Amino acid sequence: MKAITIIQPWATLIAIGAKQYETRSWPTKHRGEIAIHAGKKIDKDACKYPEIRAALEQHGYTVDNLPTARL
Repeated sequence: MKAITIIQPWATLIAIGAKQYETRSWPTKHRGEIAIHAGKKIDKDACKYPEIRAALEQHGYTVDNLPTARL
């Protein structure tokens, strides 16, 4: 299975269905299911937007408990 690394909160927003599209500057021929890998980085400024914060909180997430690749 193919996978894509996406920083938080975008990875979680995709996983919960609140974000439907991910665009990249490079083309791909892949279509269909893809695994989402949450990278280490968290865009904390994005988490401050009310719409994003509300979507995350609706599923029990905050900026402090988003899953990441941190060990």
